Amino acid sequence: MEKNSETINAITKFLFIGKDESDLGVYELIIFLGNDDIEGNARAIKHLWNTGHINSTSKIILSGNVGSLNQGKEPESERLFRKVVSLGIPENIFMLEKKATNSLENFKFSKPIAESIKPIDEYENILCIGSAFMTRRAKMCASACGYPTDKIDFYGTVDTSGRNIGPNSWWLSDTATKRVLEELKRIAEYTLKGDLSLE
Repeated sequence: MEKNSETINAITKFLFIGKDESDLGVYELIIFLGNDDIEGNARAIKHLWNTGHINSTSKIILSGNVGSLNQGKEPESERLFRKVVSLGIPENIFMLEKKATNSLENFKFSKPIAESIKPIDEYENILCIGSAFMTRRAKMCASACGYPTDKIDFYGTVDTSGRNIGPNSWWLSDTATKRVLEELKRIAEYTLKGDLSLE
């Protein structure tokens, strides 16, 4: 079947809203949405540290317990914390959120942790890091949880598990295409249920 480039472009533009690394600033608060790609996630954090987007004055919330596919494992936030500290990033800039099992909970449970320092509206700039294809849903979840989305930049990671679900490649494999279409379905379902809003 020939790919419909107009549809691919529309889906890509809608879902993949993360900024390019070269367009990122330096961030006061970073919220990392957990997933099971610990190695790839650690490399992403280390890269942002090496390029100065994260520094010793930043506060990074690593959010996540386990997803539905990873029952019985240690929380993603704990595994990622150990990995990034082993790469030489100071442990005192991290805060762990260990309860969240989905994107909405990532933001819901991270908010009181961030606000233990100061109200969420008082942060000058926030970076949300998560899977590249989930950045649209992340923005919708942040809005639903009362975050100042006008102060949030989104940065998408492309998983290293072989699925290669990135903005320039998701339509090239059936596995990646299926996951992207499932993401559209999830956004629709959560919006119809009232958990998310199109506004």
